[in-house]
Amino acid sequence: MKKILLLAWLFSIPLLSPAQPDTIPNAGFETWWFSGWGVNPAFWATNNSQIMAANVIPDSSSHSGTTALMLINSGNFRPHASTGFPLLHHPLVLNGFFKNQLHMNDSALIHIRVFSNGNLTDSGFALVTGGITISGYYPLSIPVSQNVATADSCEIVLEGGNTYLSQISFDDLSLTFSTGIGELPAPVSFEVYPNPFSDWLQVTSNADAAGEVRIRLSDVLGRVITERTSIYKEETRFELTNLPAGIYMLSLEKGNNRATRKIIKYEGR
Repeated sequence: MKKILLLAWLFSIPLLSPAQPDTIPNAGFETWWFSGWGVNPAFWATNNSQIMAANVIPDSSSHSGTTALMLINSGNFRPHASTGFPLLHHPLVLNGFFKNQLHMNDSALIHIRVFSNGNLTDSGFALVTGGITISGYYPLSIPVSQNVATADSCEIVLEGGNTYLSQISFDDLSLTFSTGIGELPAPVSFEVYPNPFSDWLQVTSNADAAGEVRIRLSDVLGRVITERTSIYKEETRFELTNLPAGIYMLSLEKGNNRATRKIIKYEGR
């Protein structure tokens, strides 16, 4: 009877096609495959063990849809999930949402690696630290280095915490491309000057549109530093003398449309 039920469950799993270029497979973690004694996220490799408790499990408390991906340290080793897929364009940013339930003094890692002809050419990295209480999901934006213009494949690696029962969840991963691929429909656009910058930054939206827009400056983990509402095609100046040097993300949103750009702050003299 158990065999019959298992076969019925297996045949109920929807058949998925391999990832299309520039698309993260199973990015919303809605589909899980039975593997060994448990389930794994479709098209993702994990270090789940048939002997020990699973480290990578579905999280019913998701950002959207039915499930997210939870990395939980079950006492055997650090949780790990990774996927690889083809590219036609070079990504600019890895976006997503995370729910931080890591223990104090613990951390999780997110890597994105871009390849061309089998060689690692560009990458992005973020560290999420524990002990910071955040209710629900928080946006994640990781810029990808731009050493080369072409890319043919990509790898994303998620690593959870080192301490027992420390956990973090991820959902709704996506890529943004400078070509507009991965952006929302009818993309807006803007110019930033200077970039890199030291003390101030000027933003000018330049698409043929009208109406109010929201300009948001965030760090690489998606935490909002400052934001401003402006009229489209109006120049907006930010005084950022006290902002620490580093890499940031500047986004312009109009309705359901969004454009994002990586900017760099350096220490002024």
